[in-house]
Amino acid sequence: MVRTPLTLLPLALTAALVGCGEPKSELKPFDSCEDMRRYMAVMADQEVRSGNSFEIRGGIANDFATESSGEMAPQAAPSDVSGTNLQESGVDEADLVKTDGTHIFAVSGSKVVISKAWPIEEAAQLATVRIDGLGSGLYLDGDRLVAISEIQWGGPSPRGGNVSGWREGATTVVTMIDISDPASPEVVREAYTSGRLKETRRIEDDLYVVTYDDLELGFWGREARKRIRYMGVEGWQSRLADFTRSGEDWAVVDGPACACEDTYASSRYGGTSVTSVMKLDLSDANSAFDGTAVVGLAEAIYASERSLYVAYSDRGDNWAFGTGNLETVVHRFDIEGARPEYTSTGNVIGVLEDRFGLDEENGVLRIATTDISGTVPSSGIYTLEESGGHLVELDSVDGLAPGEGITGARFLGKVGYIVTWEMQLGDPLFVFDLSDPSQIVAGGALEVTGRSDYIQPIGPDHLLGVGADANGALAVSLFDVSDMDDPQLADRISLPSWGSEAQNESHAFNYFGATETLSIPAWGNQGSVLEVLSANTDGVSRIGAMQPSLQAEDYWCGDIRRSIVMDDYVWAMSSSGLTASRWDTPSEVLAEVEFTSVDPCEWAYGYENF
Repeated sequence: MVRTPLTLLPLALTAALVGCGEPKSELKPFDSCEDMRRYMAVMADQEVRSGNSFEIRGGIANDFATESSGEMAPQAAPSDVSGTNLQESGVDEADLVKTDGTHIFAVSGSKVVISKAWPIEEAAQLATVRIDGLGSGLYLDGDRLVAISEIQWGGPSPRGGNVSGWREGATTVVTMIDISDPASPEVVREAYTSGRLKETRRIEDDLYVVTYDDLELGFWGREARKRIRYMGVEGWQSRLADFTRSGEDWAVVDGPACACEDTYASSRYGGTSVTSVMKLDLSDANSAFDGTAVVGLAEAIYASERSLYVAYSDRGDNWAFGTGNLETVVHRFDIEGARPEYTSTGNVIGVLEDRFGLDEENGVLRIATTDISGTVPSSGIYTLEESGGHLVELDSVDGLAPGEGITGARFLGKVGYIVTWEMQLGDPLFVFDLSDPSQIVAGGALEVTGRSDYIQPIGPDHLLGVGADANGALAVSLFDVSDMDDPQLADRISLPSWGSEAQNESHAFNYFGATETLSIPAWGNQGSVLEVLSANTDGVSRIGAMQPSLQAEDYWCGDIRRSIVMDDYVWAMSSSGLTASRWDTPSEVLAEVEFTSVDPCEWAYGYENF
C-alpha cells in the first residue's frame, strides 16, 4: 500500500488565499471518500501538532413574528391564542411548548407531556411520551408532533432495534409522534444523527436539522496521530440511523448522514468539525432524511424561507495557533429544492452576539458583529450578496461605539437596529437605513442608562426591549423609532426581579398583540414568577405576576420557562407543570396541571428517568 503524506491536500481542494475583507473560503465538494479521509486527517494532524487535545471546541459570544403553531381545533377553541415567538414569519422554530388551542404540548426532560387546556375547567394531563435523550423543543404539524432531543452521552436506544458501532459522543434525535388521539399518542419514527444539535427550523411540511459532529479521540500526541493515520473515512462522517414504523414492524436506514461527495471543505484551515444541514418531509412518513455537509463549526443559525445560513467565528488560517483577527464566517444553503444545497461562503470582521445579528432581505444578507480583535471592541454592520460561490460584501459601517459590544440586534425590512452597552455609559440604540444595501445610511443614536438584551417590534414604529435598568433590576423599555434620525425612549418600567430567560431566549418573550400583553418569566427574591405587562405604542405598565404552587425538589429546576395566552387566560409552563390565571389578574391562580411521571429536574442534571 502506498501511504500518502499527510502534508498534501486533495487536489480538488487547492485554492489561493486572498487578502482580508475579500471572500477567502471557497468551498468545494470532495471528489471521493478517499479525498475526504485525507483532508480530515490533515486537519486533525494540525490540531495535534499545535498542542491541542482532540476534542470539541466552542464558539461565539452567545446563542417580528409570532405565529400559532399547528392547527386550531374547529370547535370549542379560544378565538385568540398566542404562538411561538419567531424571528421570521413563515419559519417555525422548535420550542418547549406548543398548542393547538385545545391542548398544550410540553417537553420536560425526556418526556413529552400532553395536557388538555381548554376549556380551562377541564384542564388535565392526558398522556406522556418518552423520547430518547433530553428534549429541547417541539413542532406541531396537524395531527403529528415532532420532538427534538439530544443524547449527551451514551448511545441511541431506539424503539425499532439496536444500533451497533455508534461513535461515542452527542447524538441528535428527531421523534415523530402521531397525536390524532391526544390521549393515546404513538411514536411512528425516530431518526438519529451523530453530532450535537445546533438548531432546527420548519417551513410548511419541511423540517431542517443542523448538527455539528467532531471527532473525539481523547488522546494527545503520538497516540492521537497514530489513530488519525489509520482511521477510515467512516470515522470522519456523521452517521444516520432512521427508524420508521409500519404497523408493528420497524424499518431502518443506517449509514452516513451525508455522502462524501455532498460534503464541502476549504483549502484554508477547517478543523475537524462537520456541520450537516438535513431535511425531512413531515408530510411523508417514509421520506428520506438527507442533506449537505460542510467542514467547520456551527454556532449561529438563521433561516429565511429560501436560505439557511450557518455562521461561526474563525481566526482564518492561523486559527489552530490562536492568532489572527476574529471573523464571522457564513455558509449559505439553498433550501428551496428537494434537499439543502450549499451555495456560497462569506466572511466579515467581528463575532456575532446571537442569531438575531443575521437577516436576509431580497437575497441580501445583513450581519451585525462586534470586533474584539483589538484592545478596544467596536461594532459594525455589513451587507453581503451572493456572487460566483461567494458572499461578497456590498457595504459596511464599522467602528461603532468604541469600547462597547453588541447586546442586541434586529433587522426589520429596510431598517436595522443595534444595541450596544458599556457598564458606565449605558445602552445606545443605533438605527440604520438599509433600503439601498450597497449604501448603508446610519441614522440616529439614542443613549440611555441600562441595557436591552433582546428587542422586538410592536407595530412599524416601536420596539420593546427587555434587559436591565441602571440599578441592575429587570426592565422593559419601549422605543419610538418612527423618526430614524431621532429614536426616543418612549417608556420604561423596572420590575421587582433581577433577571429573565427572555433576555437571552426569544421564545420566553411572549408579546401578544390581540391582548396587548407581554408575558415573561422572571426570577428574584420572590422566586420564579410570570410577569404580565400591558404593552402598546402608548406605554408599558405592570399588570401583576403569577406564582405557581407547583414545586420541584430543587426549586430552581421548576422555574417558569414559557407562557401561552388563550383569550382572557394566560398559561405558565415549567418543567413541573402548567398554571393558569386570567391575564388581567395573574396573581389569582385558576387551574394547575402537575406533570406526573416526569422528573422536573431531569433537564437540568442531564440524566434520564424512564
